[in-house]
Amino acid sequence: MFENKTIYQVYFYNLSLVPLYLTFIIQEISIDSFLPLTADHYKTIASQNIVSIVLFILVLISVSAIWYINREIKYGLRNPQQYSNIKPADFEHLAFISTYIIPLVAFKFDTPRDILVLCFVIIFMGLIYIRAGLYYLNPILLLFGYKIFKATKSSGEEYILPTRETSLTGSQNLKYIDFGGNIHYVKKT
Repeated sequence: MFENKTIYQVYFYNLSLVPLYLTFIIQEISIDSFLPLTADHYKTIASQNIVSIVLFILVLISVSAIWYINREIKYGLRNPQQYSNIKPADFEHLAFISTYIIPLVAFKFDTPRDILVLCFVIIFMGLIYIRAGLYYLNPILLLFGYKIFKATKSSGEEYILPTRETSLTGSQNLKYIDFGGNIHYVKKT
């Protein structure tokens, strides 16, 4: 479980973009009427909304990824380790939204070049996001009940601790899963 950490990091990155995808879907969708109930009419609707359909598929992949990650977490916890100086770090989500999501909302889909530029920016941001270990900054995780904490281990290294635990403080022994890059999903023993 979690052997290929890069795949999970990509899942987390894609999940973090769901607000952006939903915003673009709302901006771009074009449906005048669902009637008449004919195949040709629905083919026309689909052909006029290709961008929205692709974005909707990305939203579905993201939501299924959170289900998959939750399933993996359920069975992959390692033996407890000691974490100290545990403190909340949820405020960093607002920085992510204001830095990455809000500026991208200004992109338009008027030409194929616009779409290509947006795809390039999202992929480039994703590479930086994953390489810098920022994939835990995910506002969607908050909606699914996750909280983010920072802690130190006995080695002196600082760790980021995503968890569904409502409160972690001080020093505690916690079961964990290593997501890579000093990020451990943790659960109380």
